[in-house]
Amino acid sequence: TKGTPVNTTTPSFGLMAQDVVTINKYVKAHLGVRYSSLVGAADEVEHDAWNPSLGLMISPVENINVFGSYTTTTSLRSANNPLEGGGIVGPSKTTQWEAGIKSDWFDQRLRFNVTLFDINNDNLSYSVLDTAGNATGYYGLAGELRRKGVEVELIGRILPNLQVMAGWSYLDSKYHDSPAYVEGSSPMNTPKNTANGWL
Repeated sequence: TKGTPVNTTTPSFGLMAQDVVTINKYVKAHLGVRYSSLVGAADEVEHDAWNPSLGLMISPVENINVFGSYTTTTSLRSANNPLEGGGIVGPSKTTQWEAGIKSDWFDQRLRFNVTLFDINNDNLSYSVLDTAGNATGYYGLAGELRRKGVEVELIGRILPNLQVMAGWSYLDSKYHDSPAYVEGSSPMNTPKNTANGWL
């Protein structure tokens, strides 16, 4: 009945295994896998997912590390949310690629890092509101969101207990294949350039 509170229980569990393998003094690898399961109520669907993660770090010289990684995650939390037109939202999956260089200089008094990234979220959803702005309990599909860019970080240790940190990032974030948002539009409050500094 509308207006009557309802308590629901949705059991979920996950299992993850990961390992870092040192191949030699120049190469290390990270391997991982996660299994997740969401058990639905009597009128809902049971969902599960396998998510691998892979990483490789190469150290051509002692103070420079070149790395790359591939990671996937699956969000089951909102998978059984009801769609406004019938059916359920289903799982949302994130695929992430990263590559970059981490380096330190002058006996680790100066560190310089650059990271390139490409992140894709698919099957996103949003809460449908009524004319008064209240949540209706139904959801709509929002398509996929792709974010790619670069992060640069510079950290200097001036004194044993004093560090200066500065960073800059560029982000290109756009919706694709979305029934709710304009093709190629960006989420609100998503600046292309961000800078930060700390002392």
